Amino acid sequence: FGLDYAAVSAHNPGVVYCSITGFGSSTAGAQLAGYDLLVQAMSGLMSITGSPSGEPTKVGVALVDVMCGQNAVAGILMALRARDAHADGHGQLVEVDLMSTALAALVNQAGNALATGQAPSRMGNAHPSISPYELFATADRPIIIAVGSDRAFRSLCDALDVHALADDERFVTNPQRVAHREQLTATIETVLESAGADHW
Repeated sequence: FGLDYAAVSAHNPGVVYCSITGFGSSTAGAQLAGYDLLVQAMSGLMSITGSPSGEPTKVGVALVDVMCGQNAVAGILMALRARDAHADGHGQLVEVDLMSTALAALVNQAGNALATGQAPSRMGNAHPSISPYELFATADRPIIIAVGSDRAFRSLCDALDVHALADDERFVTNPQRVAHREQLTATIETVLESAGADHW
């Protein structure tokens, strides 16, 4: 792809040339087909998606393709801005690939793995470092509860009319709630199952 850019830019020095590949133009995998499913598997995204007791699962849309396209647009726009800001008006080659996009998208999961040496696992709809933050059963159908702060947890306890839960030493702070996730989830679902989703 670099040779194509060189040939084009020789005729038009201001060109911004974008190359999108599966695994980069200068890697050992450069000749592999860039299929979204393949990249989701190879990057580890599938290993953290799905039920804990189930098999690795792809995301329901071609998410890596979409994010890679967004990265390409961002790169093109930055290259155009750089070209406009310099007197020589030269363009540049913008290279993006599916694998780098997928790896970057693993953000907190990859960061935790690098910091601890522990590979993340599938947690279904639960969050590895926030609780409660997942799907909960009610009397008729599930709902999502996403509590991102201790203050919000106290508000949830008020809404569920389980005020004592907010002062339970196992659940006062988010790290404590994460450590006692199973007990907290079971307690919340016991309350939620007393009425349907529309009520809650």
